[in-house]
Order: sequence, then structure tokens, then C-alpha cells
Amino acid sequence: MERSDSRQRVTIGLITIGQAPRTDVQPLIERWLAPCADVIQLGVLDGMAVAEIERELGPQQGEFVLTTRLADGEAVVLSAAKTELAMQRLIDECERQGCQVIILLCTGAFRHLAAERALLIEPERILTPAIAKLAGGTQIGLIIPLAEQAEEMRQKWGAFGASITTAAASPYTATRERLAAAAQELRAAGAGIIVLDCMGYTLEHQQIAREASGCFALLSSSLLFKLITELCE
Repeated sequence: MERSDSRQRVTIGLITIGQAPRTDVQPLIERWLAPCADVIQLGVLDGMAVAEIERELGPQQGEFVLTTRLADGEAVVLSAAKTELAMQRLIDECERQGCQVIILLCTGAFRHLAAERALLIEPERILTPAIAKLAGGTQIGLIIPLAEQAEEMRQKWGAFGASITTAAASPYTATRERLAAAAQELRAAGAGIIVLDCMGYTLEHQQIAREASGCFALLSSSLLFKLITELCE
């Protein structure tokens, strides 16, 4: 007699700061989440043209910035503070659609987001302390999208006692050669573990970083999705 699968499927809301669906992240979604969950994708920039994005969410000088991609693959730079306000509206919408789990597809640090009923998962609150503990005294090399994010990253990771160095190579615009060079720079600076610290990096980017540096290379999105599968078991 066949054994029935008693697992209940979870409804997960994925919120990207760009435009949904995130085709670049889709292979990881299919591999880790789709077998056990019904996934709804929403994007902060859905339906917005570039001019509107720049007007409504563009950063002012000196602001902390985030970068993401549009549906056509074009990269844009956003104000982190303005993006956070927009993300809260999407969290509310996910709850209206019955999501039991809401995942932010961004490793940026947000301080004022909340869900009333759903489990809200912010990668920065989970991955940063976990990787810092995993690394111990080993220096962590961060591949980050934008060079101007370096100081914010030092503060974020330093709060958990991590020794870090950074190199910039955008997951949306950098060539394979630039990504490989960034990984080699980190290795030369003493990094023993490389972290691709943006949800836009892919398995291909991870492989490039690993081969170019000879270091362990951790992919933020893959780590997070593997953890989420535990909620579905």
C-alpha cells in the first residue's frame, strides 16, 4: 500500500526589492521551495518605469543604497530607507493573500519591518550572525554589489565580531572576469571564506568565486532557502 504524504504545503511570500518574478533566483526557488511550498512573488518596483523609480525611490547623496534588477535585467540603485517603507506595504499584502511565511529577497539591514501573523524572515538577521559564528576567527571576504556599501557592511558584520574585507562586483552588471577578480582580491587580502552578500548572486557566481579564489564560497540565497525547507517538513 502506498504511503501518503501528510505534509501540508506552506504558502510563502517572496518580496524582492526589484521586480517580480525574479527569474535569476528561480532555479533556487524551484530546487528548494517549490517542492514543499506554494510561492507568491511580489516586487517593490512592480509596474514602475525607470523614471518613476528614480523619482520615487532614488537615493539622495550620503544615503545607504541598495541595488536590484528590473524584469528586463536592467540594474537600478535605490534608497534603502524609501525601499523599506515600500516593503512594509508588500508584507501587508502578503498577509492579505494568506502567506504563512514571508521572505525578504534582500540581505540589507532593515529595522522597522513587521508582520502581524506570518513568520517574517529577514536574511540579514539570520545569515550574518550564523556565518560569523561559523567563520570563528577566519577572515570573511564579502563580495558586495556596490563599493559604496562597504562601510555599512563593516558595521553590520562587525556587530557580530566578524573580521571582514570587501570587494565589489554587482550580480547584475559585473562580468565573469570582474567577479573572479573580486574573489581573488579577497583571497589576497587574507579571506578564508567568501560570502556572496546579496540575494541576486547565483549558483554560477558562487562557482566562479570558488574556482577563482580556492576558498569556501557561501551563497546567501541558497543558504536561506535550505533553511526554509525545514519549515515545510
